[in-house]
Amino acid sequence: MARALLALFFAVLLGCPVEEIVLVASDAGVGAGDIEGRICTRSEDCDVAEYCEMPDCGGAVGVCRVPPILCNAEASPVCGCDGVTYFNDCWRQKLRVPAKTADDACLVDAQRCGAGAAAPCPAGAFCAKLFTSTAGAGIFSLGGFSELPGSCWVVPPDCGPELGGDRWVSSAEDCTDLCSAVRSEVPHAKRGVRACGP
Repeated sequence: MARALLALFFAVLLGCPVEEIVLVASDAGVGAGDIEGRICTRSEDCDVAEYCEMPDCGGAVGVCRVPPILCNAEASPVCGCDGVTYFNDCWRQKLRVPAKTADDACLVDAQRCGAGAAAPCPAGAFCAKLFTSTAGAGIFSLGGFSELPGSCWVVPPDCGPELGGDRWVSSAEDCTDLCSAVRSEVPHAKRGVRACGP
């Protein structure tokens, strides 16, 4: 009897077809041909743990995505469709903002804050007052910068160790990285990629 069962087992095993399964990963964003995930028109169409990622700010149809849990502190600003500049695209996704514009930092469509702004920045965002000037901190001698409006930014909760990239200087001549300049909410002028100092 045991022999008969063993023979039956091998007959079934050898008679079964073998299938090759191929897994493919893609870093491509949401596009017309994207079929991964459920189709959505707003985040309410998705599970509670998901949001509706759109291909662009004018998109009518997107795909439900799970937002990232952790994001790095690498400065690569993106402008969310909400007019807030995010330190990098991971922070936009983490906060479930459906899409980004083609711009790096928000300029024309930026959500304004500070003096003369209609509303404060959303919770967790900072009112960044960043100015580009070849004069560096010398621009502050003109006065009135603290009264100018800024634009809303979301940056990491901890800026971490200073990385390469542009340096920003305030009227107090402190020289810092982009993340720390944004978090300070005081006016900073772009110093450039040179090391700070005289």
